[in-house]
Amino acid sequence: MIKLIATDLDGTLLRDDGEFNVELMDLLVAQLADADGHFVVATGDPVSHVKKLFKRYPTLTTVAENGAIIVQDDEVRRSFPIPDSLWQEAVTWIETTDQLAEPYVILAGANRAYTKLPKDGDRFKASQYYYENLTHVNDWTEIPEPILKLDLTWLQDDVNDYADAFNREFKGRLVATPSGLGGMDVLLAGISKASAVSHLMDQWQIEPTEVLAFGDAGNDVPLLELAGTGIAVENASDAAKRAASEILLTSNNDDSVLKTALRLMY
Repeated sequence: MIKLIATDLDGTLLRDDGEFNVELMDLLVAQLADADGHFVVATGDPVSHVKKLFKRYPTLTTVAENGAIIVQDDEVRRSFPIPDSLWQEAVTWIETTDQLAEPYVILAGANRAYTKLPKDGDRFKASQYYYENLTHVNDWTEIPEPILKLDLTWLQDDVNDYADAFNREFKGRLVATPSGLGGMDVLLAGISKASAVSHLMDQWQIEPTEVLAFGDAGNDVPLLELAGTGIAVENASDAAKRAASEILLTSNNDDSVLKTALRLMY
């Protein structure tokens, strides 16, 4: 019996227009409630973005910033900030190394996200879709709160070489993972969607065989491997497909997550 469904958002649950099938979602949430189960949004997005998307479902559990923060019943239950000296070292390396090709950089805190991108620039405005509290700073030392995640983006899809270079430099301290669409997320070593969901499994006394997970990108790989049933959508990366126990023949634009979850719930 499925007791926990964990799903990524962008490229997985959400269609390319950023929406999902509300009727199917209502049905799935009701089915899980009847079975004393749990629906977990496991995403690299910030908490504020998830709240806006799912305000219809206030009891959903959110694993945001790729596992760096867990929110239940609208309260932060766990968070894993990067020590100031460590994220500052990482940002300095990112900005000065020849191994990376000048990414767009956003630092995500629990309350706001911060960037040096110009406020009147297109990239800043586009980033506000996910980080509605995005704040411009002239210097990283102006940031007034702990940082949970470094969000790096390039104007290319394949960033695996950049992730490999970063992970060699910060081995054992920080971990960079491709997140899809030219993005790469940096977290404390040992922190991931999978580590957060594993904590929730312990809290709810749920076994891996009772977990159904969906994903599409490199940052979903440990979660797909953790779940008794890990499913990759048709549009998923090769890494996500290799980690999955099942690969769908339909994409995120076909409401694949909700249809598949409902099929397996019955």
